[in-house]
Amino acid sequence: MPSFTEKSAVEDYIVNRLQEMGWKYVEPTDLKRESFEDVLLKKDLKSAVRRINDIGLKEEDLKKIVNKLELQSSGVEGVKQILRHLKEGIHIKLEEDKKLERISLFDEDLEGNEYIVSRQVTYKSYKDEIIPDVVLYVNGIPLVAIECKNPADPRVSWETAYSDVKEYEDKIPELFKYVQFSIAAEETAKYFPNVSWLDDSHIYEWNKKEFDVLEATLEMLQRDVLLDLIQNFTYVREEKGKSTKIMARYLQYRASNKIYNRVIRNLKGKKEKNSGLIWHWQGSGKTLTIIFAMNKLYHHPLLENPTIFFILDRTELEDQIKDKMSDLDISVDIERIESIDHLKRTLLHDEAKGKRGIFATLIQKFRKDELKKLEEELEKLEDSDTETILDRKNVIAFVDEGHRTQYGILAAEMRKILSNAFFFAFTGTPIAKEGRDTFQVFSYPDEDYLDKYFIQRSIEDGYTVPIRYQARLEDKTHIEKGELDFFLKQELEEIPEKLREEVEKKTRKRLNTINVMLKNPDRVEMVAEDIAQHFLENIDDKFKGIVVTPDREACMMYKKALNKHLPKEYSEIVMTFTSGDPKEFMEYFEKLKDKYNTKRWKKTKKRITTSFREDEYPKILIVTGMLL
Repeated sequence: MPSFTEKSAVEDYIVNRLQEMGWKYVEPTDLKRESFEDVLLKKDLKSAVRRINDIGLKEEDLKKIVNKLELQSSGVEGVKQILRHLKEGIHIKLEEDKKLERISLFDEDLEGNEYIVSRQVTYKSYKDEIIPDVVLYVNGIPLVAIECKNPADPRVSWETAYSDVKEYEDKIPELFKYVQFSIAAEETAKYFPNVSWLDDSHIYEWNKKEFDVLEATLEMLQRDVLLDLIQNFTYVREEKGKSTKIMARYLQYRASNKIYNRVIRNLKGKKEKNSGLIWHWQGSGKTLTIIFAMNKLYHHPLLENPTIFFILDRTELEDQIKDKMSDLDISVDIERIESIDHLKRTLLHDEAKGKRGIFATLIQKFRKDELKKLEEELEKLEDSDTETILDRKNVIAFVDEGHRTQYGILAAEMRKILSNAFFFAFTGTPIAKEGRDTFQVFSYPDEDYLDKYFIQRSIEDGYTVPIRYQARLEDKTHIEKGELDFFLKQELEEIPEKLREEVEKKTRKRLNTINVMLKNPDRVEMVAEDIAQHFLENIDDKFKGIVVTPDREACMMYKKALNKHLPKEYSEIVMTFTSGDPKEFMEYFEKLKDKYNTKRWKKTKKRITTSFREDEYPKILIVTGMLL
């Protein structure tokens, strides 16, 4: 790791490394700008656009393109539109024949673009001036800003550099409608997407294990990586009622591109493998990894309008992936498969070639008895050399929680129908048991996993909070199995010998040891009081909590007990309600529906969990089986 003793050494190192990576250094005084108010290098931009789009663009056409960029606001909508232009190009009517054309701002051929790095570039508005340490331009568009600090000065750090960039955003927002992310650098480095309308941004670290953090972060600025990040891994997102911008973490970028490369190489005939296991720990952003990979593949010309399935096993996962996709500024929509008939229509669409697009479905809909006729129809068409969903190579299935449901009849039926598809499974807990082996289903003899990200690394990177166990009330609420067995033995000795065996068998069958202990009213009261006291003294205003109970009756018991020690709004139950429930359950359910202004349990549960995540109350959820 390089050792730095002053700010200029960090800046020098970064600029030198960028030149080694193919960036051309240009002094700030030599940049092709008419004034300090110019953010774009207009001459460079026009020259690049004319070269990349070899359709005889006139000067008036080039002015239209520059105007389309410059006239966008620096607010949320303007930033969103600029990012779309960077990804998709700009549509203009040509001056000569009035034909509508899409004009690309970047060349797909890496060498077809111009890459410029400069330092200490002055930008001015009518009232403010800023001088970022390093700025990177591609085809005259500023895409990255880097602010450096002296590692030897204890008064400053990467956080100081981050704060400086946030000030720059406020002073010259016009620059940061183009700059997609910035880097705060000292001996370490952080990167963050620029959102000038917010006080804070998501902050990331490019954790590539084989490099120190600064060198790893500079790898983001490899020319191909930078353009890939902007094209496929940077999005404006509506998050909790506000607009922000997100970028991929390194682990998401790595895994998504491994999936992408496997599919593309296979389609090009370079690799035979067509599946893979992605073993990422919970909390590491698996859903976004899937979306990044999906979106990059969906637009590749080799896939020619593909069919992509998200295979899930719980309705809440369907909600989660649909919500996350709709939050992002992505040009494709996801269609939710609502029923088995809907699945049949999707598979039989276009003379059984299958509907094109992106779909979310529960694996439970692949029921063999329900799909038997469809299967027979597909096989007849296949025998007559008609292409169907069975044959198509541009079908991809992303299986979430791949360790849970990929071993039985449902999975077999799914694979029979999607027989030529690519399969990628995501899990934090793969299984390696006889008859239930995640590796056997999705991996290869020479490859256990396509990508891995284990819990220890996730904890080190700060994405997973370490689990700590604190034993409480040990002397009052814990019971030893040996003590219970001794008690039963003593009591059984009072039973006549000829009846003892039958009584013991029936007693043990009816006696659920765990529930008898856990639902003892005195124990529930004691534990609830301890939870309330511990929560108020150590957790309130810092975190929220979940109380896990053995069954639904216990949920009700803990709700009543916690209400004695905490305000009622502190806690809420999340459990299933059915029409045959006891009166107490149904009365509570009616109160929930009134409170959250809903009619159905599914909507009620969503409102409760959303309030738990985003609002002050509830602070504690009481559950049995759900949300775990």
